[in-house]
Amino acid sequence: MPTFDLLYLFENQEIYILEIKRSDMPSDAIKSDIYKWMLIDKNNLKIIPLEFLSMSAANLPEERFFRQGYLSFDSDQAVFIRESSSLQNILRHKYPEQLPEPVVACIQKQFSI
Repeated sequence: MPTFDLLYLFENQEIYILEIKRSDMPSDAIKSDIYKWMLIDKNNLKIIPLEFLSMSAANLPEERFFRQGYLSFDSDQAVFIRESSSLQNILRHKYPEQLPEPVVACIQKQFSI
């Protein structure tokens, strides 16, 4: 049983981008310790933490700004643009239960949760 809740999940053929809320942290913990965004390479399950900078959710699409790039999304799809390039990664919005068990285990191992 994972000790995190999956808040957002986006995927394409190469990557997952997701946000988790750690449920093993005390309620007074720093938000950046509780909420984690990450990019996961599907080929090797390598996790790249995304350093959250800011967000805009006033209207659709929602936006998240990270040191590593920019994510824009609505209820159907997302676009992630890496800071290091101008290539757009188009991803589909997925339901939390669609995250494969090996990926869940990888996240648990990465954060020792």
